[in-house]
Amino acid sequence: MRSIPAQTIQGIAAKAITLTFDSGLYPDDPDSPLNDWDWDHYCLHMFVEDVKRLASLSDCRFAA
Repeated sequence: MRSIPAQTIQGIAAKAITLTFDSGLYPDDPDSPLNDWDWDHYCLHMFVEDVKRLASLSDCRFAA
């Protein structure tokens, strides 16, 4: 996945989601309110959510 360049916004979204897990920047309790999250976890989460939202506006599904 990391070695394949993204060709679409869906590919970028897939890489952004993977980044969350690779970086370890996710909260201990993901069900807690966003305003309780550490700032770095919050920032990455919001970035990934924005990329996923943009990708969902396209006709294609997630593809790397």
